[in-house]
Amino acid sequence: MSRLRRPLRRAPQGRSLRASYAIAAACLLAIGGLLVLGATAQRGLPGSDHYELTADFANAANLGRYAEIRIAGRRVGQVTEIALHGGASRVRLQLNGDVRPLREGTTARVRLKGLLGAKFVELRPARRGAPLRDGATIPTARTSTTVELFDLFEALDQPRRAHLQATLRGLGTGFLGRGEELNDALADFPSALGDLTAVASAINAHDGAAARFAPSLDAAAGAFDPVRDDLTRGWQPQARAVAPFVDRRPAVQATLEQAPPALDAVRDGLHRSDPLLRQTARLSRSVQRLTVPAPAALRATTALLRDSRPALRTANTLLRQTADAVPPTVGLTRRVDPLIDPVGRALRGGLPLFAELERRHCDLLGFARNWRSMLAYGIPSPHPIGPQNGLRVTLVASQATAEQVVGDLPAIGDRSKIGAYGKPCALGPVIPLAGGSR
Repeated sequence: MSRLRRPLRRAPQGRSLRASYAIAAACLLAIGGLLVLGATAQRGLPGSDHYELTADFANAANLGRYAEIRIAGRRVGQVTEIALHGGASRVRLQLNGDVRPLREGTTARVRLKGLLGAKFVELRPARRGAPLRDGATIPTARTSTTVELFDLFEALDQPRRAHLQATLRGLGTGFLGRGEELNDALADFPSALGDLTAVASAINAHDGAAARFAPSLDAAAGAFDPVRDDLTRGWQPQARAVAPFVDRRPAVQATLEQAPPALDAVRDGLHRSDPLLRQTARLSRSVQRLTVPAPAALRATTALLRDSRPALRTANTLLRQTADAVPPTVGLTRRVDPLIDPVGRALRGGLPLFAELERRHCDLLGFARNWRSMLAYGIPSPHPIGPQNGLRVTLVASQATAEQVVGDLPAIGDRSKIGAYGKPCALGPVIPLAGGSR
C-alpha cells in the first residue's frame, strides 16, 4: 500500500516576519551589550564596589592605562586614567572596595615587573593617619618612580656606553658556563643590593664624591685587569673551603634558624647582667677615687720601709735574744697553771672581807689620821730616822658614847656602857678619852 502524504501546513506569512524581527533585535541587543561590556570591562564590572583615589607623579614614566595596582604583591585594582595636572601626571587609581580605607601616609611608586616588562603601581599603606576618602589625592611628596634601564643608558655618553659594552662582554665571558653559580649569586643579590644601597647613600652624602668614585673605580679595575685570571684561580681555595657549608646547606639553615632564639636568650642574659655591670661601674669609679692618692701613699710607704730597716734589724736581734727566754717562760706558766684555781678560790673567799673594808673605808681613813696624829707627839731629834716616838694608846669614841661615859672614866673599860660599834662611816668626830705613851 502506498502511504499517502499529507500536505504541509504553512504558517501565516505575517507571523513569521514578526518572529524573525524579534530574533534579530534580540541578537543585535546581545551583540551591543557584549560590545559595551567589552569596552567597559577593563574599568570593572558594572555595579561592583570600587574605592577610587588619585595620585600625582612628577614622572609617570610611560605608565599605561589599565596598569595593575598592587599592595604587598597582591593585585588590588587598576589605573583607569592618566592626565596632566599642574605640571604633574595625575593618575586615577581604581581599587577594590575591600582595601578601603587607606590612610594619609600611604605612598605610591611606579615600578617595573621586570627589567624590560610592563609597569605597575605599588601602594604601601600607612598604619597611622586620617582615612583617605573616595577621590582623595596622594601628593607628589609621597609618590616616586623607579629608574628605568633605558633611562640609565641614556644618562651615559658615547665613551661610557662603549665602556659599558666592554664590561658586559667581559661579564658574559666570565659567567659563561657558570649558570648554577650565577643563580646562587642572584639568590644572595637582595642582601648585597642592600649593602650597595648603603654604600651609594654614603657616597651621595658628600658633594662630588660620586664623580671622583667612578674614575677611582675605573683605575682600580684597570689595575686588576692584568691579574684577573690569577685572581680567579686565587679564589678557588676559598671556594673549596666554603663548599662543605654549601653541601650541608640544610644543617646550616637549621643552625641559622636556631640562631635568633639563641641570640634572644643571650640578649636577655646580657640585659639581666646590666645591674651587675652598673654596680661594677660604681665600684670602678670608687676604686678610681681610691687609687688617685695611692701613688703618694705608696711612695710614703716605700720611704717608711726604707727608714725602718735599722729598726727592723735591731728588732730582729732583740727577737733572737728573746727567743732564749721563751722556754723558761713556758715552763713557768706550766708550773703556775696548777696554782691558778687555788689562788682564785682564795681571792673569791676574801671578797666578803674586802667588801666589808670597802664599806668602812671612812673608818680606816679615820684610823690612819689618828695614827698620824699620835706619832706627831714624838720628841724632836736630829737623828735621820726622825722624832723619837713611843707607843701611845688613845681611846676614842663617838660623840654619843663620850657623852655617856664622861664623868665615869674609871669605868671606861666596861664595854657594857660603851655599846656596839656603829654603822660604817657613821661615826662623828673622834674624841680622845684617855691615853698614855712609853
